[in-house]
Amino acid sequence: MSKRDWMEQRNSCSCLTLILACIIYWQAKEIHRVLLQCPPDVELDLSLVEHISPITWDNVIL
Repeated sequence: MSKRDWMEQRNSCSCLTLILACIIYWQAKEIHRVLLQCPPDVELDLSLVEHISPITWDNVIL
């Protein structure tokens, strides 16, 4: 960031946080959609999902 004014920096940070939250939401929604499309007879190891998760399972800090 090249802006020097504190309020402009705060605004930029808020915008970046909102964009990041939107990306995380979209990725989580896509993972959910893909998991729902799996046939019922396929055994899924859900512990592997945390390795492709857009966020950690322990903490979500935005």
